Amino acid sequence: MFFCPHCGADRRTVAPIAPCPGCGVALADRDPIRQTEELDVASTARDDDDRPPRSRVRLGIAAAGAVAALGLGVVMVAWCGKGDGPTRAPNVVAATPRANEPTEPPPPPKPEMPKWIVLRVERVQVAASDTEWDGPAVDSSFKEICKGLSSLVGAARPEVGGVARIGCSLLSGEKQRQADPRDPDLQVILDMAGASYRSYVATDRRAHLFEYPFVVPGDAVPPDGLVLSVVDADANAPRGQEIGSVRLTRDEIITLTTSGQLITRQSESLALLEFSVRPHDAKLRKADVTLAANRGGVDVRGIEVNAGDVVRVEASGTWQIGSWNADWLGPDGYTDGRLKDSNLDLFPRDSHGAAVAVVGQQEAAALLRPHPCERFVSPFAGVVWVGINDRKPGDNNGEAHYRVFTRAPKAAEWRAPGVLLGCAP
Repeated sequence: MFFCPHCGADRRTVAPIAPCPGCGVALADRDPIRQTEELDVASTARDDDDRPPRSRVRLGIAAAGAVAALGLGVVMVAWCGKGDGPTRAPNVVAATPRANEPTEPPPPPKPEMPKWIVLRVERVQVAASDTEWDGPAVDSSFKEICKGLSSLVGAARPEVGGVARIGCSLLSGEKQRQADPRDPDLQVILDMAGASYRSYVATDRRAHLFEYPFVVPGDAVPPDGLVLSVVDADANAPRGQEIGSVRLTRDEIITLTTSGQLITRQSESLALLEFSVRPHDAKLRKADVTLAANRGGVDVRGIEVNAGDVVRVEASGTWQIGSWNADWLGPDGYTDGRLKDSNLDLFPRDSHGAAVAVVGQQEAAALLRPHPCERFVSPFAGVVWVGINDRKPGDNNGEAHYRVFTRAPKAAEWRAPGVLLGCAP
């Protein structure tokens, strides 16, 4: 300070701690107002050094207030989100994951057509009517065909019971009975994509248990599906007289393969057509048979053929026909045409003593000549019989070896039933 606050004397020439030259007042007696201002200035300097300025304090207080308000808002929302009661706030936390959960499970995948299906016809029954499907005379055409198949039983020794499965009278599944010739000769036909497969014929009856399997490639089935028909198989009509039929679309077949149920249908004069549809197991089956030449022939155990299966038969070995003949033959038999009078009824013009095979049952059978191999799409279901073309095999010597394969067909193969495919080396 430059002037005395009491008398106004100039103190610039006086030491600050000396008394006033005018009034003699010491420095300790300085102006309380001025002293207060100095104390305020000193206090402000200490605030700048030790704590934030007042503007910062105000911002901190405002931020704290905003956080508190936000927290209060969240609490109020949680409290009011689910009505009254003390458990409202915890329910908000539990509800958050449910917002991301699916409202319903995804639909199951649509069923697809199996690679192959097996359509098995069970029981067939014709509706009662006044229709005389056959005339009053016995239709013997099928019985004549069966006579040749039944001769295979006589070609083998009596104890070879398996051969009898090829014979007509022993494969009907029913006891012998008196039949009315006016009753139809029942046969089942499967038609699809230009191909046709037939069952054996159950003669002179209005009901029959066929138990007859057809195999069909899934990729060969068109959208309109396939047709199962039951006919009266008259000898003078290539297809016979239709009794009734049903159509199975592709979608229906897919549904039936997943259900596994036995299906019953009726149509026109057909009171009952019972069948099932299931996926084929797609297995390749193989069987080996060693046949003594004096046994004539035998069924191949472990092989059951579906109509439409690809069948391959291979033959090997050597044998003699008759004890007086020194010639050792192979699968070709006598290639010079000798001794055909002693051939089997089914192979009258084939080489005597040659390897032969039959696939099917009753009159629905295909003939094979494995010299040394044949492969084809079987038009019929049933068994495989292998043997030697000799009506009286009892005095033969040696052994024949057969190997039989069966598998499901490709679509192109299935469309050509009965066609020989050739044996690749």
